[in-house]
Amino acid sequence: MVEAAGAAGLFKQIPGLIRKQATLLLYGHGHSGVDLGVLNNIQFLEPTLVAAVGASGGYDADGRPATYRRALELIEEGTIQVAPFITHRYNSLDSVPGAFAGEHREPDYVKGVVMLTDEPR
Repeated sequence: MVEAAGAAGLFKQIPGLIRKQATLLLYGHGHSGVDLGVLNNIQFLEPTLVAAVGASGGYDADGRPATYRRALELIEEGTIQVAPFITHRYNSLDSVPGAFAGEHREPDYVKGVVMLTDEPR
């Protein structure tokens, strides 16, 4: 499982989303407001916790984390579908500050992307 939402409430849901001894990539940041006691239910499932900075997959010759390259390949191949996670689209970079001003805290917000064209990919 890849946790990339940065939503504190998600940590309470993780035990119901992973199997025993799953691999859990903690990518999201800014989990303020959550008691670390929520990790108790996660730890009993004995997951492998992976940091998001490439430590789990080494680095490519160009210095980029291999994990990112592989993730992009899986998306490009269609193995992983990311479109269902995109709940908010922004038509310009000028609209991004509004997202960080609080829109990202809305209950239905999962992931926002900046779309520089009108056609979805």
